[in-house]
Order: sequence, then C-alpha cells, then structure tokens
Amino acid sequence: MDVEKLELVVNPTEKIMMKRRILIIVLVIGGIVGYVHYNLEHYFFYYVATYDKHNGTFKYVNSLSGFDRVTLPGYHFEYNDDLLGEVESMIVQKNVIKRGDEVVVGPGEVLYYPNNKKTDSTNTRLLDFDNYGKIDKSFSDPVPTKLISFLLKIREAFIEDNRPKINLQWIFNLKMAVENQLIKLIEN
Repeated sequence: MDVEKLELVVNPTEKIMMKRRILIIVLVIGGIVGYVHYNLEHYFFYYVATYDKHNGTFKYVNSLSGFDRVTLPGYHFEYNDDLLGEVESMIVQKNVIKRGDEVVVGPGEVLYYPNNKKTDSTNTRLLDFDNYGKIDKSFSDPVPTKLISFLLKIREAFIEDNRPKINLQWIFNLKMAVENQLIKLIEN
C-alpha cells in the first residue's frame, strides 16, 4: 500500500466526531437565530417604542396593524379584521382633551371626536403619520398638547409593559435604519 493512500484514510470514529461537531455548531447557530427572531417579534412594541423615544417619532402608531390583537394594560382596544386575516388594532380613549371627547389611535392615524360621536365625520380631526412615524404637518391647526401627551403616555406604557430579558435594541435599530434607507430610495 502507498503511503499517500494511508494518509487519506480517516479513522471512522474521527468521522463520527466531525459530524457531531458540525451538527452541534448548526444547532447552536440555528438556536441563536431562532431566539433573535422570537425576541424581536415578541417584544416588538418595546423596541419600536424605545426607538421612537430616541428619535422623537411615533412609529408605533403605524405598527398597530398586521399583528395579532395588540394589548396594553390600562388601555381599551378595538379590532378590525379584514378578509385576508390581518388585524388592525385601535386604542380608544375617552376624555383625552376635554370631557366627552374620544380619541382613536389606529394604524398610521389618530382620529379625534370632540363630541364622542363617531358617526359625525364633520367634527373629527385626523392626524396622519408619515412612513418615519412623524406627524404630518399638513394641518393648519396646531396639534393639541394634550393629544401629544396622550401619544407619549401610550409610548411609555409600551416601554414599561414588556421589557425583554435580553435586550436586542441594537439589532432592531439596525433593522430600522435599513428600512428607513429603503423608504428613502422608494420615495426618490
């Protein structure tokens, strides 16, 4: 037998050990990727609210659709299910700016009903949010400070309600930076 052929022969136990190492590495990497995905999805509103707090935006308002029923202790939610199975969550609160009014914070917008009559569309005030979570300034009226305070209070409640055990905010911020760059590319 040639010496070259002898060197190419691998011990069967070494082969098995190599396969085990590769399997363990694949399982560990898969577990890490799986946990990161779970963490970012499960604590999404914590991450988006924290992102908003640092950037002065209200992107969490845009995020109220597409999730299974969003909940937040101390706030009343109403839900709209569309034909495709997506859920729009809306936070409904009475007496925000004055007694007898109602504010509905829905996906990408805020509706204000001064007389608590949702059917009377002439008395509604609408705040829209752009793709970055900033309030659309197309309204001539200034936004009431109590309404802004209410939106800030909801944002703080999302932060306080569901803090992750392992904070992956930096990954979420990286994802948001990439998403914002894509939005800029599409808009231009």
